[in-house]
Amino acid sequence: MIHTILNLSCRLPFVPADSTSFWTMLAAAGSFVVAAVAWRGLRSLSLAKADMLNRAQRSSVHAAVERCEEMARILLPMHHEVLAEFVVRQVPVFASAVADVSFEAHEETGKIDAAVAWVSALDPVLQRKIIGLLNAMEVWSMHFTLGLADRNVAFDPCSSVYCQMVMQLYPALLTQRRADPVSGPFQNVVLLFRDWYSTKAKAQLLKDLQRHQTRGPSLPPPIGTVLDR
Repeated sequence: MIHTILNLSCRLPFVPADSTSFWTMLAAAGSFVVAAVAWRGLRSLSLAKADMLNRAQRSSVHAAVERCEEMARILLPMHHEVLAEFVVRQVPVFASAVADVSFEAHEETGKIDAAVAWVSALDPVLQRKIIGLLNAMEVWSMHFTLGLADRNVAFDPCSSVYCQMVMQLYPALLTQRRADPVSGPFQNVVLLFRDWYSTKAKAQLLKDLQRHQTRGPSLPPPIGTVLDR
């Protein structure tokens, strides 16, 4: 490097007259080289960061699509089985209004006794099915609350039925969380519900909830099944 700079200095119009001028010129040239190297390094780092972000976004979208498929393949059949039991056994609807569904600490505490009574009246087999469904929902929700899957991608196909599932299982969630309403079990279920529920039209949610209580849940029709007129 020094030889290169010395060779370059021989070609420059300015020729150092003494050692002080020489080292001053050498320091300036060295600073220029360091700056150039640093600029190239930062540019490469910026490009690498952009590439990593693009890959992360693609991975997040892919994970969201997989969760949509998982909803249709696993969660919906489990939910349908629980709903069928509700209909056969004429299980009363715990939340009769949209405003009844809240996971605020004071709200949960005030409803615990009624929720425990609702769950206790269920058949033990049905109780186990509900807990199994809640466990599956917790793992499913975790992909979105931890940022592993893009929740915006899954919002349209999954948010309505997901919120309905939480609303219908609300007393079971309250019962499970009664020891610690603030950060108790199924925290990811609650976090995702709050996020998606806040963006849904509440009146439409209640209408869908009442309809699915007797007919069972379903995803929107696949793309391409209805012809445009």
